[in-house]
Amino acid sequence: MKKLHNNINWLIFFSILVCSVKIASAQTDSDNVRKSPVAFKADFIRPVKVGDSSAINLLGNVVFHHKDNGTIITCDSAIRYNNTRIECFKRVVVNKQDTYLYGDRATYNGEDNIANIYGPIIKMVNKDAIMYTHKFAFNTLTNIGIFGGGATMSQRENLLESNRGYFHADSSILICVDDVEIKNPDYKLQSDSISYNLNTDIATFYTLTFIWNSKGEILSAKKGLYDQRNMTYKFTSNSYILTEKQELWSEVLNYNSKLENAVLYDDIQMLDQEHKVMLFGDFAEYWGTIGKALITEDPSIINFDPGQPDTLYMRSDTILIHEVDNDSLLVVDSTQIEQEYVEEGKEVKEIKEVDKIVIESDSIKASFAPDSLGAIGAESSITESDSIPIASDTNKELSRSEKKKLKRELKRLEKKIKKDKKVAEAKAKREIEKAAKLKSDSMNLNLTDSTKIEIPQDSIPADSTIIAPISDGVVKDSVQHIIKAYNNVRIYRSDFQAVCDSMVGLSSDSTLHLYIKPILWNEANQITSTKIDIYTRNQIMDKAIFTGEPIMASKVGAGYYNQIKGKIIETIMVENKIKYIDVIGNGQTYYYMQDDKDQSIKGFMVVESANITFAMDSNAIETINYKVNPVYQLYPMDKIPLTQEIILPGFKWEEARRPMNKKSVFNRVIRPTRRVEYEAKPIPLFNITKSIIENKDKMILDGVWIERNETITNSTLQGL
Repeated sequence: MKKLHNNINWLIFFSILVCSVKIASAQTDSDNVRKSPVAFKADFIRPVKVGDSSAINLLGNVVFHHKDNGTIITCDSAIRYNNTRIECFKRVVVNKQDTYLYGDRATYNGEDNIANIYGPIIKMVNKDAIMYTHKFAFNTLTNIGIFGGGATMSQRENLLESNRGYFHADSSILICVDDVEIKNPDYKLQSDSISYNLNTDIATFYTLTFIWNSKGEILSAKKGLYDQRNMTYKFTSNSYILTEKQELWSEVLNYNSKLENAVLYDDIQMLDQEHKVMLFGDFAEYWGTIGKALITEDPSIINFDPGQPDTLYMRSDTILIHEVDNDSLLVVDSTQIEQEYVEEGKEVKEIKEVDKIVIESDSIKASFAPDSLGAIGAESSITESDSIPIASDTNKELSRSEKKKLKRELKRLEKKIKKDKKVAEAKAKREIEKAAKLKSDSMNLNLTDSTKIEIPQDSIPADSTIIAPISDGVVKDSVQHIIKAYNNVRIYRSDFQAVCDSMVGLSSDSTLHLYIKPILWNEANQITSTKIDIYTRNQIMDKAIFTGEPIMASKVGAGYYNQIKGKIIETIMVENKIKYIDVIGNGQTYYYMQDDKDQSIKGFMVVESANITFAMDSNAIETINYKVNPVYQLYPMDKIPLTQEIILPGFKWEEARRPMNKKSVFNRVIRPTRRVEYEAKPIPLFNITKSIIENKDKMILDGVWIERNETITNSTLQGL
């Protein structure tokens, strides 16, 4: 009887409890006293003992509904410990709006709104995104999930994985931490911290991140974002890009990969390994569709070649670069570039281009050796047998007989020069034929007579000093470049320096064009003119043409300068040193004769001739060839008439403007190449994803785990 009485009491208690639950679940939201925070229902409900406490066991089609935040949990069975704390078993589904979590077990605390889901693999679905992971805790109030133990998420063509992270369901933002890897058909990404927006496909990162895109580029930065839909990069710290042929550094980078447009800020460095060029600045913009780049904010250029001993440094206030297809270069020449330059607002005098370039052979000995006149009086001697004989007493003017003798000597020397030139011509012809084997279709040899070799300008191999150097005369790239530098242009290389207001470099005819008060220095020589055209071959200065009142000068003492002037001056370089100087039209020379031993100045020579050729050796004039009978005067230093000018009109010694070292042109710190390091860097392998998927497939095959996709419908909540 006592046992029966106890059973009746227990049944009464249980009936009252069940009624209370149903009544509580039916109360309005305003009844806070009797309302249960988490409503529930099941096919069968029974009390159970859990330690010293009692709880409720729910079996079959179990449903919990946390009305305060809208969370719904379903499972096969559960234990309800109190009004807010429950534990669910088998076929667990936790749902909040668009977020579904699938596991084998879950705990939920309605007070802190935390649902912990457990299982060998936990599946999360949010709209079209699916995640598999090993640990997941979901705050149903803030709709933020924390996952760990490795996770992989797929969404359309996107795949993301990391060791741990956070998921913000309301904003569809996935924050991945530790060993983060992302991929889709357009790129692969590797980082330690990524915020990925599932709605916009924008990946934002806060640590050093690497990106491999479908164009074969490798990008990295310490902070920034990648917008996959628009194919745009916005890097804000330590940005870097590696392409097939270039490397690029900057602090800030905005880059549209689809259009190949880029804007860069702060500490910019661009390296073109193929063309051996480096560019620097603090602001740059590049338009890929038109192949144009603008660099400002202290821009500079380095032209280097490991095969050459010297590096060229150049700076200006603004640098503009064009890329042009070779086909379009058929109609591009220096004259056209100069016209474009004028149209851009720069006042440059119209300069007539020289159609032919006369190259004197190295073996030519010119007919006049002024160094042989260095001694005065009894010390005077003639050191070259082919030199013009001058009376030892230079205080006297030449007599009529001496002038006749001088003319006879000139005729004799002219015959000898012609003979020497024939030998030189044969040597030069052999060299040209040898070069023609490398570039036969571009070489057009025109031997007009026995005294000179004329080569049309367009036959010069296209290998600009700054833009597109060419090895062995072979064009490597179908795209050539035009570079324009504006305002305060300064160039330094150990063997030559230059300054001007503006410069144009054209790779199609291998020239640099210097405008507006240009000056070029080569060793002790200074050359000024209205315009300077510099030609190069295989990174070496081949010749230079000076037009518009050109004056070449070198300092021989305080206030004394050797000076050469003409309508046009052409210099031929050998190993970047001036070997020959051709003065074309109205040639004038002021020359100081020096003692061979102590270099003291002994005399002053004034020469005028229509055309003059100087042969140089060790930075000194070795021989002079006057193409037309010269008019000259020789003076001892103490006999120079007051009426005789010693400074040519327009001459000014500009040593103060000369860049004396690379620091006067270039003040940047050069970053070493990262190509070897980045090309060796392993591309993301997605090992976390491989491990999870392989484990999942095996468990499905063994019947341990099943792929679940059930959703919550309105009928699920009926009866609550």
